[in-house]
Amino acid sequence: MTQLPDGYPSQWETDALLKDGATVRVRPIRPEDADRLVRFHNRQSQESIYFRYFRYRPELSDKEVAYFTNVDYEERMAFVALIGDEMVAVSRYEGEGGSAAEVAFFVDDQHHDRGLATLMLEYLAQRARDRGITTFTATVLPENCRMLGVFKNAGFNVSTRFEDGAIAVTMSIAVGSTAQAAIDAREQRARSSAVARFFRPSSVAVIGASRTPGSAGHEVLKSILDGGYTGRLSAINRRARKDILGVPTFKRIGDVPDGAELAIVCIPAEGVLDAVQQCGEAGVKAILVVAAGFTEVGAEGAERLTELVDLVRSCGIRLVGPLSYGLVNTDPEVSLNAHFLPVDIPAGSIGLLSQSGPLGAALLNQFSVENLGVSTFLSVGTRADVSAYDVLQYWLGDQRTTTVALYLENFGNPRNFVKVARQISAIKPVVAVAPADGNLASVAKAGGVVLVDQVADLVDQVQLLSEQPLPGGKRVVIVSNAASVATLARAACQRAGLDVVAPSALTEQGALSGDRSVLTSDGHTLSIAPDAEPQAFERAVVAAAVSESVDSVFLALVPTLTLPPSELHRIVSDVDRAVDKPVVAVNLVGDLTHNANPPTFAFPEQAANALGRMTTYAAWRRAHTEPVPTYGEDLCEPLAGVVDGLLGEEDEREVDLSDEDGGRFFEALGIPVADAIVVRSTKEATAAAEELGFPIALKASWRVSRLAGEAGGTVLDIRHRQHLRRAFNRMGGGDDRPMIVQSMQTTGAHVRLRLEQNPAIGSHVFLGIGGLSRSNLPDIAQLVVPADRADLDELLSQPSVHGLLGGVDPEVIRPLCERLSELAACVPDLARVDLNPLLCTDDGVIAVEAGATLRRWPANPLAGVRTV
Repeated sequence: MTQLPDGYPSQWETDALLKDGATVRVRPIRPEDADRLVRFHNRQSQESIYFRYFRYRPELSDKEVAYFTNVDYEERMAFVALIGDEMVAVSRYEGEGGSAAEVAFFVDDQHHDRGLATLMLEYLAQRARDRGITTFTATVLPENCRMLGVFKNAGFNVSTRFEDGAIAVTMSIAVGSTAQAAIDAREQRARSSAVARFFRPSSVAVIGASRTPGSAGHEVLKSILDGGYTGRLSAINRRARKDILGVPTFKRIGDVPDGAELAIVCIPAEGVLDAVQQCGEAGVKAILVVAAGFTEVGAEGAERLTELVDLVRSCGIRLVGPLSYGLVNTDPEVSLNAHFLPVDIPAGSIGLLSQSGPLGAALLNQFSVENLGVSTFLSVGTRADVSAYDVLQYWLGDQRTTTVALYLENFGNPRNFVKVARQISAIKPVVAVAPADGNLASVAKAGGVVLVDQVADLVDQVQLLSEQPLPGGKRVVIVSNAASVATLARAACQRAGLDVVAPSALTEQGALSGDRSVLTSDGHTLSIAPDAEPQAFERAVVAAAVSESVDSVFLALVPTLTLPPSELHRIVSDVDRAVDKPVVAVNLVGDLTHNANPPTFAFPEQAANALGRMTTYAAWRRAHTEPVPTYGEDLCEPLAGVVDGLLGEEDEREVDLSDEDGGRFFEALGIPVADAIVVRSTKEATAAAEELGFPIALKASWRVSRLAGEAGGTVLDIRHRQHLRRAFNRMGGGDDRPMIVQSMQTTGAHVRLRLEQNPAIGSHVFLGIGGLSRSNLPDIAQLVVPADRADLDELLSQPSVHGLLGGVDPEVIRPLCERLSELAACVPDLARVDLNPLLCTDDGVIAVEAGATLRRWPANPLAGVRTV
């Protein structure tokens, strides 16, 4: 095992993404890198060496190599980028004392234009900020346009001046909004490029291709052929002596002329590692593994998966699977159907991602039945490398994909997921089956994801969102020629949160009625006479659809003798094409139920639920026009310092008002808590009461859960010394049983407000009924944080919150919710804050009980840089 130098920051070793989607190993430099650095230097052109050192150095001296590869990782820091065992880039900063450091970069000539310099700059800047460095300086030759471009496009605040024949660069490395936007854009491009390796390869090789029908290798190869793939296709079979299905066949992927960008591995798990090794040697960029036999088979399989991921990362290859059912791209320029699913997949605008292969196949089949076209499909399987987060980044910029459908058992990193989900939901709908964990469901909702309860509902929702415009509000008009269907529709729409309207003006338009009443209203539904002629029927439906007091149209219709199914379908389709509002229909019979336009449902409840979710999503999109606030170091560093200072060397600590510094802790965090003093004698209690001012409350600090009354550990409204002394003595206060003297507060609504943070579920604020005896009651509202103004508006407008506050304006708790949101963004080690009860009045809020859990989560210095 390699002996690491003193102070070596091993937590900075990681795999990072280049802008072309490949991976590269980034880590701090080590003395053992001497030979790598020499080989790296000797490969570079005279011009590159001149740009780096301002003169040509054919070789580095031993002294120079030793200096470059030995750093203290504090004032002098260097990172290297490795592909396999070879160094492809090196970057460093040299501290100038204080807050400035000089930086330099050197990128392998063979790997220019892959974003390596910018990536290394991001890592250097992150490490430098941790060490208190705020400014980078550099000296660049005027003709070194490539490096000047790196500094200019990094997003940092850069200034330059001409000095002694060179350009002096000064750069602030603080991450402001401009820098963060540039960093995010580079990450989005890198992740999108990684996924494009699967969806848009110029050449594909099927490893394990077979002549045996029913085998994965045979069906995948046949599917690609039948789909009309436009690129070069090769088959790999070590026993093959001639072509398979007419496809050129080779024993090894290294034998394929001009290689392959994507390899689909259809062999048993035992042979996958060897096949992937050959892929790496052959320059393959992406691998999809179909095989089982990894984590699902126990420790041996888990170890095999670890080896597989390490192998692809060392080669810079991206991996989908194992346990993948394949992928699809219906773009005519690609036409890649690389799967073994017995289903025809029509082209369209829906992007589908499924963690489960069988469910993905079922959804594709149902999409086909409903004639819903797919732009791209990916079965991610085990998600050992490429994740849902990566694919969403691809769909964010893919113009062919206008609606996204997801089936995932979890969303990976909640913070990352909600961030990209908000970005994509702002421009195109994302529909997902709700995860079983309620906290993760809240994360998805915070990202604007439209959640459905069942897989069957996913198809209905995707159909509506992909085929209809978004409504401008909640008002829906129900037009029907069948009273029973209309009654069901009205009840279903109301349950779905829609406002059912029946504009009376429509029934007063003589042009609709003619000689007899065609359109009538009972105040809830517009009813069309069952024996209405087609022309009158069509005018009635159009009038309802174009009304300014209507946001969406619900057609609850049945065929009649005067209105046969074919005529009814024509009218409904004409109306759908004529209006720019969502139109849904129910009860069109026979073959017209499928492939109908507008979306047509068998039962009113299905249509109403889909329309209700669509309306909620449209409201979310209108409300969330601004990004979630970001908080700078000026806010976060002091808050993090408060928590870190109290944690000290401990991994976990509980803090509440019984701690000597508990009150000061909550005050430093900006949480309003009633003044409290810990006392150990009647003398101290009296002095504390006089300091705070009578009346006061006396609380037993050792009680885990205090209740009212002395037996419960709490005496309220103590107004004089004698009462205080008697209460102190009866409750057994003393040196070993300290008490809390707290100022009495004006009563108000009793609320429980708490912040919970966990890397697995994200950060959440919960709101519930307050009171020490009610700590186990369920919460009534939940907010994913960090939150924006629209999120808080939605929370405070909920009827349950208004009921909880009992007439107190919900706006009084907004500042505290905003503060908890800031704490969530700035202080990950603040695992819990529990304010119970929080007294709420129209004048403000104040907690009379407060507790917190500080927990040192595993440090992640790479949270702000680009990793896989």
